[in-house]
Amino acid sequence: MMKYINVATISTAKALDRLFTYAVPPALNAEVEIGSIVQIPFGRRNTVQKAFVIETEVEKPEAEFELKQILSVSGEHFLTPEQIELALWMKQYYVATLASVIKLMLPPSFQVRSKKQISYYLKADAKQIDTYCQKLRNGKYQKRLDLLEYFMSVHGRELPPLSEQSFYSKGILDTLVKDGIIGCREIVASALSPYLQDTEIKIEPIDLNTEQLAVYSAIKNDFHGIHLIHGVTGSGKTEVYFKLIEDVLSQGKTAIVLLPEIALTFALVRRFLQRFGQIIGLFHSRLSEGEKLAEWERARKGESRIMIGPRSALFAPIRNLGLIIVDEEHESSYKSDFMPKFQTTEVAAKMGKIYDIPVILGSATPAVESYYYALNQRFRLHNLNHKALNNWPLMVEVIDMRRELEAGNRSFLSMALEKAIIEALERKEQVILLNNRRGYAKFVSCRKCGFVYKCPHCEMPMTYHKEPVMMVCHHCGYQKTMQKICPECESPYLKAFGMGTQKIESELKKKFPEVSIIRMDYDTTRSKHGHDKKLQEFAKAESGILVGTQMIAKGLDFHNVTVVGVLAVDQGLYTDDFRASERTFQLLTQVIGRTGRGNKPGRAFLQSYSPEHFAIQAGMKQDYQAFYQEEIVYRKLLKNPPYCEILEIMVAHGSENELTIMIKELAKELKQLIERNKWEIEVLGPSTPYLFKIADTYRKIILLKANRHKELTFLMKYLYNKKVEKSGFTLYLDINPQFLN
Repeated sequence: MMKYINVATISTAKALDRLFTYAVPPALNAEVEIGSIVQIPFGRRNTVQKAFVIETEVEKPEAEFELKQILSVSGEHFLTPEQIELALWMKQYYVATLASVIKLMLPPSFQVRSKKQISYYLKADAKQIDTYCQKLRNGKYQKRLDLLEYFMSVHGRELPPLSEQSFYSKGILDTLVKDGIIGCREIVASALSPYLQDTEIKIEPIDLNTEQLAVYSAIKNDFHGIHLIHGVTGSGKTEVYFKLIEDVLSQGKTAIVLLPEIALTFALVRRFLQRFGQIIGLFHSRLSEGEKLAEWERARKGESRIMIGPRSALFAPIRNLGLIIVDEEHESSYKSDFMPKFQTTEVAAKMGKIYDIPVILGSATPAVESYYYALNQRFRLHNLNHKALNNWPLMVEVIDMRRELEAGNRSFLSMALEKAIIEALERKEQVILLNNRRGYAKFVSCRKCGFVYKCPHCEMPMTYHKEPVMMVCHHCGYQKTMQKICPECESPYLKAFGMGTQKIESELKKKFPEVSIIRMDYDTTRSKHGHDKKLQEFAKAESGILVGTQMIAKGLDFHNVTVVGVLAVDQGLYTDDFRASERTFQLLTQVIGRTGRGNKPGRAFLQSYSPEHFAIQAGMKQDYQAFYQEEIVYRKLLKNPPYCEILEIMVAHGSENELTIMIKELAKELKQLIERNKWEIEVLGPSTPYLFKIADTYRKIILLKANRHKELTFLMKYLYNKKVEKSGFTLYLDINPQFLN
């Protein structure tokens, strides 16, 4: 009897976003399973393509034509039935193409090969080495002796890649290999290599304190569903994670640990290596395609038992999954910006149901929605209210920069902060300064006529960079050399206004010429291991100042940092995004937590022109409850999440007039559709976003607020089916966006 299956192609074209039924020849019946890769004849020309088996035991459809048969079944099996179930749910929930979801779960490429490197090791025995060394001494071959002594000093470990050493040459190595003293082998390059130095010294498990033990026990006694650990910075959430992971590993299962940003991987990966050894895997976007494939294969073979990384690590093919941990769960980077636009915490929760395992969310500043769900019994709430290692009181001071200006201080540093920095440096301590704007200056303007240089493609002010000297649009990437004469009035009075991290670094070097100043922002960390190198540089400095954007506010654990300064608290506070206050509070709480983590008291200084704002006051006191109680009132009053779900509809076009006409017609059509179905959906707009033009394309938005997710997904499908792209328009849909345009 002929067997029938439904398959999905890996094409992301919307026209092909459906399942195709094929017949299975009897000879291949035993090989076909859910998740199998099959070769199929596709389309009128019967082009041979790869496809994934989504459903088996399918009834033969009624068709006027004979169904095609699959051609073969691949020996490789990339997707499990659980992953297929997850993919089908994500397709439905986020209104994405099935192929776009499946691609998240596949290896980097079917064509990419794992990156290989040559590793050298000591091959000869002790007696052979003694004889060989004697010959070298007689012949005065000092370089060979030095290299051989190095091999003997590393206690059997293999020599790191050649590029990491400077005292030997390839020629000397080849000679020792030829003489049979040293051996060499080809190995797969490991993504863990940059983190391995000194991690052979294992960290023994520490006893949990009373508060940590209570949280651990509560989770163990209710080991399913979603658990939210609300722990103040320094409360030891990671130790609770470690204990839960140890329990899972002892049962022969595995764990996924998610981080919001690549910048946080360095310190945490090293801690995991010291605690668990090289059973961890690492997956993130900065890895090469070969390294990604190697890590993917390690997970599939069961060599990686703890997978660490940002949201992409959630889809690694790790076997026998027993636990998912989402650290810093409040971070906006857990929401994907690309199709499918999924929210990591939602997908992790669905995986918890599919695999019947617990999902742990952790944060010192939980997302307002998460905390609301915990208070309403949707999540299980656990609190860590005290620091784990010390009880040094944090001294936090809000500096009113209006008073500084009145006192004649026009510096970017308040008098109190500058004094604290000087004192810390004299004590050989470290300082962290946060300014959430990269570049040198915010814009370039003529002081005579007021002309401002704007990007010709986005009509937004261009940011001035000093390294190299250039004006850059941070929205489309357009660059223009710095001019000396105003193009409007021909005056020479052009000046760069505002303060970016480049300018702060420059000014700090003038104030403290003998001090190590390290800048950490997108411009200095865009290389593969850029984050790690900057953090290692700061860790090795006896004293110094780390200045950077928000990437330095989270997860850093430097015990010699005693002063933290936020130079412009108000930068992200006054926008039309309803999450602006929440982000400000979270950023302040996180960065304040970077000081006083060792055996020295810490101080934090928050410079603001609106110090009375409730988010700043709550941040100063590290009082999440006070912030939440006030913020949730505004959310309910304005019917924002968690009291609704939001669909952002953005339409883009090269003509502003045509776009305006089209978006008005679309808004009218949506209102009529909502009224006909008697849905309780609020339509806001159309309106013009702050970034109304990017790369010569104008943008307009409509916001829909609904009580039910189902109604918004229906509207998303309706909008996609309109196929507005055929009319020259571009449609962007985002359900529950993290940033409103």
